[in-house]
Amino acid sequence: MERNAADHAPENRLDHLDGLRAIAAIYVMCAHGLSEQRLAIFSYAHAAVTVFIVLSGFCLMLPVARSGDQKGGIIAFFIRRGRRILPPYYAAFALCIAAAPLAAQAPPARDFPRSFAEHLFLTHDFGPFPYAISAPLWSVAVEWHIYLIFPVLAWAALRWGPIKMAAGALLLSLAAEHWSPLKSPSMHYYGDFAIGAAGAFIAYSQETLSRSIRNQTRWPIFAGLIAVAMGVSLTALGAERYETIRDIVDLPISLMTVAVLIACAVPGGERCRRILSRTWLAGLGSFSYSIYLIHAPVLAVIHHFAPISGTETAATVVGILELPIVVAAAFVFYWIFERPFTVKGARSPALKTASLTSASDRR
Repeated sequence: MERNAADHAPENRLDHLDGLRAIAAIYVMCAHGLSEQRLAIFSYAHAAVTVFIVLSGFCLMLPVARSGDQKGGIIAFFIRRGRRILPPYYAAFALCIAAAPLAAQAPPARDFPRSFAEHLFLTHDFGPFPYAISAPLWSVAVEWHIYLIFPVLAWAALRWGPIKMAAGALLLSLAAEHWSPLKSPSMHYYGDFAIGAAGAFIAYSQETLSRSIRNQTRWPIFAGLIAVAMGVSLTALGAERYETIRDIVDLPISLMTVAVLIACAVPGGERCRRILSRTWLAGLGSFSYSIYLIHAPVLAVIHHFAPISGTETAATVVGILELPIVVAAAFVFYWIFERPFTVKGARSPALKTASLTSASDRR
């Protein structure tokens, strides 16, 4: 009897998604918290954005891939997504406004009203100050705009298949980033999201092509090879070069992420799934959205009242010690502003789906 991911994976236990989200969130937090130390390993925070985008596409498309149809309706989808990400976002936005005078990326006073309005209406990813007020918030706007095309992606995947859907979305997103009058450097993330969405079909759909790709590929080995290749490539490129061509480099990062997700879903991926499903890691992932939302203002306050100084070693130690403070603050924020708006009883990403946690490498 043929084995497949749909038969193999527990229906509602996908804690490895939270585990992967936690790793990306910790990386972003370290990239900002240790930015003064200029550690090369934490110089690719934008790459973590890609991981989160792919995760979001994978999780949101998962119910469609499993059921083979679009249930619930478009309006209900937007209501659920708005309830999930907007209340915590606006609570964090208020905290960021309060901490803005202490943050290095605060816009000039004359530009503050425009930046405030763009953040309020989630259009700052298209504006001249996407990283103002609080740098990480730009990616919430990116994800919110991606939601607008999600019903189209789901329909296209069901109509033409996930591979054609992802390929078409990727080509259109790259074309839009380079030739659209909007001139946003974030348009390629729409294609990365589509790759994650296609991965959900490959991992769990009973559609013929998806089953064939799933069963004919050694996904754990494939994921490991891509991960090693990406590590070597990013090291060779360097952070500055990566930033200039990240719309291209983010493609293999997307493929690496989706390969890991599929590897965790198929027979043979038990070790990867166990590692990412560790209780403490999945626990961090469960409130990674809150870590993303408030780590920048918390760090700004810490650095203002306790500026990092002294030797590089001492500064690194202080930078590491401040990270648990950020996690603790994020956990309190989660209980007050995020948890009340999650689906009651949702214990896995398959049920509550992913919210993007991301940040830029700018301060």
